[in-house]
Amino acid sequence: MLLGVKLRVGFIALIYKKMLRLKEGGPGTTGKIVNIISNDVQRFEDLGPFLPSIFSVPVEIVVSTIFISTQIAESSLMVLVALFLYMLIQASFGRLFGRFRRITVRFRDERVRTISDMLAGILVVKLYSWEKPFTKQVEKERKSELHQIKKSSLVKSCNEAFYFSSTTLIPLFPFITFYLLGGILTPSAVFSSINVISNLKMSLSKGFAGAVQFGSEALISLERITEFLLLEEIELNAIALEKMDLTFLREKGVDTEEIICLMKNASFKWTSSIAPNEDIGQNILSDIDLTINKGKLLGVCGPVGSGKSSFASALLGEMDCTGGMYGLRKTVKDPNGETRKLKIAYCSQIPWIISGTIKDNILFSETYNEDWFKVVISACELERDIESFPEGVETLIGERGVLDDPLSAVDAKVGRNLFENCLKNLLLSSNTYGNYRKNPASVVLITHQLQYIKFCEEVLVLINGKINSIGKFEDAVNVNTTMRNFLTEGNKYEVEESDSSTAGEEELIKENPRIATNTNKTIDIEDKLNPEEKIEGKKDKDKELSKELTEAQGSVNINTYINFFKSGVHPLQFFLLVAVLICGQVSSILGDWSLSNWANESAAQQKASGNKHASIYSGLVCLTFLLSFLRSGGFFLVCLKCSRSIFLSMTKGVMRSPLYFFEVNPHGRILNRFSKDLSTVDELLPPTFFDFIQASFQIFAALVLSCVFIPPILIGIPFVIGVFFFLRKYYISSSTQIKRIESAAKSPIYANIPTTMEGLTTLRAFGAQERSITVFNNLQNKNTRFYFAFISCSRWLGLRLDWLSGVFFLMIVLLSVFLKENSKLGASSVGLVLTYALQMLGSLQWGTRQSAEVENQMVCVERMLEYTKLTPEADEETKDVVLPSNWPDKGDVKVDSLSLIYPGTTHKVLNNISIHFEAGKKIGVVGRTGAGKSSLLQALFRLVEPSEGNFIIDGINTSKIGLKDLRSRISIIPQEPFCFKGTLRFNIDPFGKYTDDELWTALEAVELKKLIEGLPQKMESPVSEGGSNWSVGERQLICLARAILRNTRLIVMDEATSNVDLNTDQLIQNAIRSKSGLFANSTVLTIAHRLNTVIDFDKIMVLDFGKVVEYDTPYQMLIKDSNDPGAWFRRMVDEMGEEAKISLLKIAKQKNDLEN
Repeated sequence: MLLGVKLRVGFIALIYKKMLRLKEGGPGTTGKIVNIISNDVQRFEDLGPFLPSIFSVPVEIVVSTIFISTQIAESSLMVLVALFLYMLIQASFGRLFGRFRRITVRFRDERVRTISDMLAGILVVKLYSWEKPFTKQVEKERKSELHQIKKSSLVKSCNEAFYFSSTTLIPLFPFITFYLLGGILTPSAVFSSINVISNLKMSLSKGFAGAVQFGSEALISLERITEFLLLEEIELNAIALEKMDLTFLREKGVDTEEIICLMKNASFKWTSSIAPNEDIGQNILSDIDLTINKGKLLGVCGPVGSGKSSFASALLGEMDCTGGMYGLRKTVKDPNGETRKLKIAYCSQIPWIISGTIKDNILFSETYNEDWFKVVISACELERDIESFPEGVETLIGERGVLDDPLSAVDAKVGRNLFENCLKNLLLSSNTYGNYRKNPASVVLITHQLQYIKFCEEVLVLINGKINSIGKFEDAVNVNTTMRNFLTEGNKYEVEESDSSTAGEEELIKENPRIATNTNKTIDIEDKLNPEEKIEGKKDKDKELSKELTEAQGSVNINTYINFFKSGVHPLQFFLLVAVLICGQVSSILGDWSLSNWANESAAQQKASGNKHASIYSGLVCLTFLLSFLRSGGFFLVCLKCSRSIFLSMTKGVMRSPLYFFEVNPHGRILNRFSKDLSTVDELLPPTFFDFIQASFQIFAALVLSCVFIPPILIGIPFVIGVFFFLRKYYISSSTQIKRIESAAKSPIYANIPTTMEGLTTLRAFGAQERSITVFNNLQNKNTRFYFAFISCSRWLGLRLDWLSGVFFLMIVLLSVFLKENSKLGASSVGLVLTYALQMLGSLQWGTRQSAEVENQMVCVERMLEYTKLTPEADEETKDVVLPSNWPDKGDVKVDSLSLIYPGTTHKVLNNISIHFEAGKKIGVVGRTGAGKSSLLQALFRLVEPSEGNFIIDGINTSKIGLKDLRSRISIIPQEPFCFKGTLRFNIDPFGKYTDDELWTALEAVELKKLIEGLPQKMESPVSEGGSNWSVGERQLICLARAILRNTRLIVMDEATSNVDLNTDQLIQNAIRSKSGLFANSTVLTIAHRLNTVIDFDKIMVLDFGKVVEYDTPYQMLIKDSNDPGAWFRRMVDEMGEEAKISLLKIAKQKNDLEN
């Protein structure tokens, strides 16, 4: 068994190391990796205990046959014939197991991938009311998987039938042959032969059969693991600059020692086995000529799809260099002359954090230096946020985040400070900060926020994957009219992003070349807690993040067993199954009893009635096998039916859970229940449970026969039973809890997989692979310690059960001898009792172990049942209010006395809001971080139910209607774009509701039609997991097209164009505002992180600490005196600078004059 455990742990470690070297966009999806780690490698552990049987069984067969030959002469050869036939059947079973396994894992991969995708995009699923369609998709994939498992279960049931009936089926061949050859059966010959064959039973029917079954499945798993390990790995294409011939630069007078990165006619492209020999999306760079020098700030900009994200990936070595020269300096000399390795740091456009403390996430394996740490915290404007947490930098955060992203939604002042203090004064400065920093960093800032571009020493403009211009900002502006308009547009609004100065930004920072980046946005739950509430509720939240859901203690409750069988079996079916189980055992006893009577007769009697005995014995043996197959097959199918029912309930339970559930439970933890736990219930629980039932019947049969033929044994039985139950109870109380702890310790392993996959680029950029491997191995070691304790408990029980069985057998032997001497017991009766007693020796230990294993595996059922009882959201549909088919047909929205409190907190994040948004109006929603903007949207979509008040849309109180009716009839475009793995068509229209013409119209509206038409597969173009093979801007446009298709009268936009360039943004904004545009008749609520996007809206609402502090037209708010206490919007604009204020006032006035 320990060999199997070592193989499992070793394979998982190997797979994790491989995962860190995978290419982005490859076939190694999170769901498939989790499935391999949770199920495929488990087959090697399952094989471990049975592996020795492959070598020991042949020896046992030879020795057993020799012994039997001393009893029934040449008829013993029929034992070999029977065993040979049995092994042939097992070989056939092995091939079937392998075939079914290969198909099953394919369907399981699809199901786990779909669930993984669904969990990753749960916000989109809920906002678009896609729970039912996704659930149906999962159910469809589950049905295909179960169809294969059912086939495999029927083969397993045959195996179980052979196991149970082997002690009667195998002896049938030699005994009938012996009789036909004229032999006389005697009790000694019969029962000594049966006992030898019985000893073979466990080795052959469990050991050898298990080795065949799990061996064939392990081979399939090995193929899958090998296939994964042979996936193409990422290779750093950069050549060390120190090894490159840079003579051509020196001849031009260039100081090559100052160069950090060099690209000469370099071309890069993505490759992936998803689309062999095809370029993915438009992420291609060609003819790149570039040098990046020490301590310089390079700004990179360009329209959506121009290759900015690819440029970042190329610098990091994530793309394949297909031509030209790419060099990266590997070492640099410090001012004191010491040579050291250069470091790379990276902060991606889509934020990535690990489960741990704030301190862990900031240090990320770097050595802690308190003074330097404080400098960094201050430069990143994090001091105030961290001080608001009781635990400070030791506050725990989960993979989905629990605190505000300081770079996602910051006001103008903070944004300006970040650029000045973090980028320019900290990273680019020659200040050593107490000798902690050796050299200034080289910074590459890739951004849509063009107001910062003019401060860069060099500006690189990308168009269609090529450098359009590179040089000073002024030079780039003068290249052509298009570039002039593109680069000057953003600078009209100097530091204009009053809420998110970095909301579209990727940045690479090279500290010779320490690449680090400012980020786009992390987790958009900025409004959940105001600073006061963060202090009050943080500790409880931290506990929630790290707590596994299971709270049960001790043995598995009997209700878990009852609920398991009730979920899929009618009581009549259950009683019928019990009847078949009993009949099977009775048939087996009758067969052995008839053989005993046959052997007890004299030679003359056997000759006279031999045919009758042979017929009865043969008939009962055949009946035993038939009933064995029926009861094992029936039990397996019942278990699968129960598993199917619980899975459906669990899926619906999770899908109907509120968003809060997904925030406090990591992706991997939930996925563990849909992969490892479900696989255990599908494939391991039925045979284990059936083994326990069979062993229980055999033990009961042995006790009954012992009492019938040896009545004095009744005196000792209570003692044996008492000791047995004491040992079992003592063992179960420990092993079950250890198993729970082991299961809980396994969840972080599975949770680590999706987290790592999401942050592969960041991990590789920081060179943190070894750190990640160490963390992962520590998680495995922790889990293995608990598992080893569990195995040790099992061995402890096994030893004591052997002692107990030996004592009971000794009692039977002594009493048999005593009764035989007093002529009260016949030889055949003694033989029958001793045969069953010997069988009980194995059955007691095996049955007790299996009963304990059932208890442990029922923990998986217990965990699955928990997810069937999750607290759901409000009803999807309700009959209380009958909605018109075209509701809402106007988009008139009234907010009535609305207040909101988040689960687990007591502070109102929205406080008594009452406001009216007129139909067809375009409304901007602005406010500083924590003002309540996102909370307002969550309340509108009822992601969190308002504590007071309600929304009234076109006269309908939304709190009275079903969630499906609400969410399916209004649209939202979330700020963080999410794409599901599949095709472009699937991401725009997942369930095929719209025509191609409608799809192309939507793509044209978001400026994607031309791009998609240029792709070889057009709308069938592949989308990788999370949309990683498309730029963030393109993903955002795909999500925008998804919302346009719905054509609803109320549309909510959460800064839906923050990751696109200003030209594309302007085109989309014009489409929103246009009287003849797509949204002409719709009410549009837009959360604004950039004030210029809403300055010409009909009205703007300003929120502060959950209250509406101002609501009017932009012009009327801007002409207020800035000293007026109610001039909130005016003061926000004033912070953007004089130039931006004049520009915005001009636009607002034009809008006002046009309306009036």
